[in-house]
Amino acid sequence: MRRAKGASGKVQKQGTSGTLEIPTVTLPELERAARLMRNHPDTAIRNARVVPRWTRDGASFWYVRETDRGHDHVRVDARTGSKTIAFDHRALAEALGRAGVPDASPDTLAIAVIENKTVLVVADERTYRWTPGEPCVVEPDPPVGEIPSPDGRLVVFRHTGNLWLRDLGTGIERPLTCDGQLHFGYGLPSDRYGQDKLVREREGMPIPPVQTWWSPDGSHIVSARLDQRHLAPYYFLENAPRDGSFRPKLHEVRLPLMGEPGGRLDWWVIDVATGAKRPIPFPTERMIAANNGIDDLKIAWGDDGRTLLAISGLTGLVGAEAFAVDLASGEVRTILTDRSTPGHPLVAGGYGDPVARFIRGGSELLWYAEHDGWGHIDRYDVASGDLLNRITQGAWLVRDIVAVDEARGLMWFTAMGREPGSPYDRYLYRTRLDGAGLELMSPEPGDHLIIDPTGSALVFDGAGPTETVAPDFASYAYDISSVSIPTRSVLRRSSDGAVIAEFEHADDSGLRAAGYRPPEEMVVPSADGRHDLWGLVYRPSNFDPARTYPVVDVQYANPAVARTPRNHAMAATYVGTAATPAALAELGFIVVCVDGCGTPYRSAAFSRAPEGFLATMGLEDHIAFIHGVAARDASLDLSRVGIAGQSYGGYAVLRALIEFPDFFKVGVAGAPQTGFHNMAAEAVLHAYEGPPDYGGGATLRPFPAAMPTNFMAFDCAAQLDRIQAPLLIFAGEQDENVYPGSIVQFMDAAIRQNRNIEWVWMPNNAHDGLYTPYALRRSLEFLTRHLQGRLLPDRLPPFPPPAR
Repeated sequence: MRRAKGASGKVQKQGTSGTLEIPTVTLPELERAARLMRNHPDTAIRNARVVPRWTRDGASFWYVRETDRGHDHVRVDARTGSKTIAFDHRALAEALGRAGVPDASPDTLAIAVIENKTVLVVADERTYRWTPGEPCVVEPDPPVGEIPSPDGRLVVFRHTGNLWLRDLGTGIERPLTCDGQLHFGYGLPSDRYGQDKLVREREGMPIPPVQTWWSPDGSHIVSARLDQRHLAPYYFLENAPRDGSFRPKLHEVRLPLMGEPGGRLDWWVIDVATGAKRPIPFPTERMIAANNGIDDLKIAWGDDGRTLLAISGLTGLVGAEAFAVDLASGEVRTILTDRSTPGHPLVAGGYGDPVARFIRGGSELLWYAEHDGWGHIDRYDVASGDLLNRITQGAWLVRDIVAVDEARGLMWFTAMGREPGSPYDRYLYRTRLDGAGLELMSPEPGDHLIIDPTGSALVFDGAGPTETVAPDFASYAYDISSVSIPTRSVLRRSSDGAVIAEFEHADDSGLRAAGYRPPEEMVVPSADGRHDLWGLVYRPSNFDPARTYPVVDVQYANPAVARTPRNHAMAATYVGTAATPAALAELGFIVVCVDGCGTPYRSAAFSRAPEGFLATMGLEDHIAFIHGVAARDASLDLSRVGIAGQSYGGYAVLRALIEFPDFFKVGVAGAPQTGFHNMAAEAVLHAYEGPPDYGGGATLRPFPAAMPTNFMAFDCAAQLDRIQAPLLIFAGEQDENVYPGSIVQFMDAAIRQNRNIEWVWMPNNAHDGLYTPYALRRSLEFLTRHLQGRLLPDRLPPFPPPAR
């Protein structure tokens, strides 16, 4: 059968029985969709996220302001709100040119630091220091893969499993430890660290020793030693070598699968002068296992400089603990153990850092705990472990500790669900450490894009770590937005919360000119009728209420995170699939996004994932939401509902087709888990289903093909007969997040059973295989073909790269 270009809106397929004309997606539809794709230069939102960089005295801050030429740098007076250009951009570009930097442009300067009149700028892979009227001076290269001592004289780095010291004055190097080995070393990152070992090896990316810290006086180093010798290698193939050679290459990563023992950690305090070391007897048997791809401890130092204070999650994420370590003796004292937040110890949700910190020289501890079904902050005495008081309480949720003004005894924090409107909107508050005097510091309705400045950005809501409050606590600045209203950047005075200035506004004029239609936020009862679901509905810009449209559920149904956009920029650029929901809608779909029960940032009654949740991933609530929307909008065609997602969202696609075949009629799954028995030993899984059960209390796999009984219900390969709808799967050949072997094993079973499942193997791709032009095209055509009976034409308009 030959496919030929047809007339307007159709292609012709010719065979022995004649010519069949099949409708195609039209070029105007594709052009509209292209303009609403992520990264399109004509529709990029400028200044959707403003990050203030405060001067040390808090009197002003500067930020990068995006323009139609590139960007410039603006200084804001924190007392008056007046704005000025931070420095002479053209003069700096000319100074860089005289220093030998080719094509330095005043509109694309990469500024690292502005302090008084001095600017540090990165150009041509070097850092230059510039003061107006003077030439640019090359700065020494910052340490790479090294950790400097507090006085800046020494650095510590890793070499063949050991810690080494370098004197920056003399260049002399010496070993600090001598008993480390290749897979049994100090400061050694697990092979799952960052989920990018193959990338690090290929690009020669050195990383500093992990879980390694200098004492404040520089006399000691505390470091973890990781033992991976017992871990079997997991092999990754590079079938199309990047160097152009012809023989496939084999890469090895040591990691434990479910039912295998993880890496083993022990902890040491090391005397820098002598190299003498003593063990720190942390209760590692109950601390979160190594090899989770994240740092395992959050640490601070007591005022005496001789006490290490540490916070760790418990094995299986059933809770968290805090410890005090005496460096002189190595003695470990447990300050407190808390099991009030299983599944999300010390966080409201996501993969962020613990919402806990030591204050007042390590004498007090702020601790996230759950009371009466809501997450709040308690204050503890470190010496005794006694609760001093509950700082916050009520039927609402603390999200982050933003700043602590110890001199005034004030805690700044974000919370959700206390103000009218969406329970997902973040607001900024301030309260005394004794729990009195709670104040709302950001009264505008909407989502305030504020995250703990020391925390993790892996929260999927468009707000990275930000210094919201000035160093002198006299003022504060933040962004505010909603799904339909672009970002405004506000500066306020701390003494009374008064607005000093709205100093920036996002520019979405290109997006609006392209016909962008913001999604409608809708509230529908959950499947069990006990809760409200707050979801989004995207419609085409030329929406016709007299028509009916197929529906696509775009989701990331991961019980650890809430992914539905809650602000304007994220609504326009949602990254859960290759095509944004708005772009997908332009092709003739109604697109929905919703977070169901079992996902975070709500009450415990809403957020606590029940046992067995991994079988349905809360998709009952997705169905309830779509039904609820359809009850108000007859344009939704519930006989044509598809689902798409990446990673956990890809796994949810498989579960949708297995568990709800009468509702979901097509699925597109990017890098999906196809089960958990052949995946990494993720602590988050144990939090929901317990450790793997191989019978008789055994948690380790007794033979290579043994299946844990409590995870059998999630094995999609064993349930292939229940997948009747069309399914498209993308798999990355070098995916260190969802291992390619697990997907290949699923496809091997599908092929042996002659199942009608399409899959795309992405050579040299990691976990971002869905975010490629090829995957974009294939996924769009799969959805239009099966939900609309239309194909894509041979020639497409230029799409921007869909990378995240």
